[in-house]
Order: sequence, then structure tokens, then C-alpha cells
Amino acid sequence: AREGYHATGATLVSATAKNGGIKKKKTSGTGLLDLQGITHDGTSSHEIDIQSNTGIVNNSGFVTAGTNNGNVLLQSSGTGGIAVNSDINKGGSGTLTLRSTGASQNITLAGNVSANSGNVVIESASDVVGGASNKTLSGQNLTMVAGGVINFDSAASKDSKLQVPGTTSLTASGGYIVADNATNEFGGIVSVSSGTNVKLVDKDAITLGNLSHTGNLSVTAGGAVTGSGVIGGAGYASVTAKGGINLSGGNTAASVILNNTDTGSIVYKASRASGLSVGAVTNTAPSAGDITVSNSTGNVSLTSAISASAPNSVITI
Repeated sequence: AREGYHATGATLVSATAKNGGIKKKKTSGTGLLDLQGITHDGTSSHEIDIQSNTGIVNNSGFVTAGTNNGNVLLQSSGTGGIAVNSDINKGGSGTLTLRSTGASQNITLAGNVSANSGNVVIESASDVVGGASNKTLSGQNLTMVAGGVINFDSAASKDSKLQVPGTTSLTASGGYIVADNATNEFGGIVSVSSGTNVKLVDKDAITLGNLSHTGNLSVTAGGAVTGSGVIGGAGYASVTAKGGINLSGGNTAASVILNNTDTGSIVYKASRASGLSVGAVTNTAPSAGDITVSNSTGNVSLTSAISASAPNSVITI
């Protein structure tokens, strides 16, 4: 393909460019725009812009070289959504954007998706769905927005690994958020703008920002769980950590369940005028395993046992 290549009505794309951008737009006909062997091996900041009004499917690979710092956009504006069945590997910096604006048209990520040192933005008017547990979605920062649900759920075999050194922002205005691959790595702050129930798993430590969901929260980490943002939700917040829990942002979740092992103390600070219900709180750290649970604007009611294993531990309610 030459620089600025533009095609209308194409049902199959196979393009290679070196020092120019790639631009293709399907505006008529039926069937998905099938991406086969898209390659850009240039060394500058050239753009790739591929759009279709009948959906996009990637069956045979999509690669840009590590020195191309241009942005990549795949956008479906009509029926069909976006199906990533083969790997997408965007080199360099810049942003990789997958966008589906058609009603009830999902973005499905059955292949590996990598932006390397660039950011990843995934926007779907419907659902965003992961692939098998041996697949990975990675980028420096991740923004994922769904009009439906964000489904990276191991129970549905859709739990692609999320590998994000920077910040992660999740929005599911139509339902739940699940990202429970046991090898997920969230290096920066994880925030939730909307959603019903939320389930997050990180193999190491995790830092939580504002979590503005409406239902229950489940967080499991192989390290510490920390954060100064507000944890909301009308249901429970269940947090399991290995290395301490410190959530001090004036949380407004209706109830809390906390479990910590290995090392560290537990600190949970609420600001809920209608009262905080405290379920089981357990700290089995062998030393320095204090527990502090407080509510600055309302009562605290205990519905289960609170226990600390370390000698001389202090429990403060």
C-alpha cells in the first residue's frame, strides 16, 4: 500500500507500508472488513486509520514496527463490531484505539493485543470481551469503556491477562466489570467510573483509585492493597491481600470484609453517614498485624468476628 492509501467498499485488506501511513475505509457492501497481514515497518510517527461500517475482523495478524510512534485506530461504526482473532502488536509509543460505536456490537479480544510503550484505548457501545487465559492485553496505560459489560472472567474462559505498568481506567455503564486472571499486573492506579459488581485480581500489589460502581466489590492481590480513593457501592467490599491493606479514602461501601496474610496491618477508613457494616476481618500476619476500621460520619456495626494472629496486635474499631 502506498502512503495515504484509501479504499472504499473493500471487504479484504492486506497492506504493507514503510515510510507512510495506512488509511482504509469501508463504507458500503456487506460482510466484515477482514484485516490480513497489516504491516508497517517505518521509523517515524505515521498513522494507521482503518474504519468500517460493517464491522472489522483481524484473522491474520497486525504488526507495526517498534520504531513507529504513530497512532493506530480501528473503528467500526455499524454492524459487526470488532473481532481480534489474531494478534495485534503495535510498536513504539502512540495510542492503539479499538472503537465500536454500533448498537449491540461487541469488541472481542481472542488474540494478544499489545501497544508496547504506547497506550491502549478500547471503547465499545456494547461489551468488551477478553480471550483465553494465555492471551494478554498490554499497554503503558489502559482505558476501557463499555456501554455494556467488561468481561475478562475466568468462569467464562474469557480471562485474558491485563498487563499495565501505568494507570487503568474502567467504565461499564451497562453492567459488571470482571478482570480475574491470576497473573494480571496493574502497576499504577486502578479506577472505576461506573459499573455494577466489580472483581479485580492482581498477582502482586494493587493500588485503588476512586471506584464508583453501584454493587459489590471483590479485590484479591498477591501483595498489598492500598489506595486513597473512595470505594463506593451499595453492597459489600471484599478485599484479600498478602502484605497489608490500607484503604483510607473515606470509603462509602455499605459493608466490608477484609483478609490479610503474610505481613502488614489492616487500615480501612469509611465515611458513611448511614453506617458501616463490618463482616469478617482477619489478619494472620505473624507480626505488626494491627487492625483499624473506622467510620468518620456514622456508626460501625460488627456482624462477624475480627481477629489478629500476631502477639500484641491492636484492634481498633
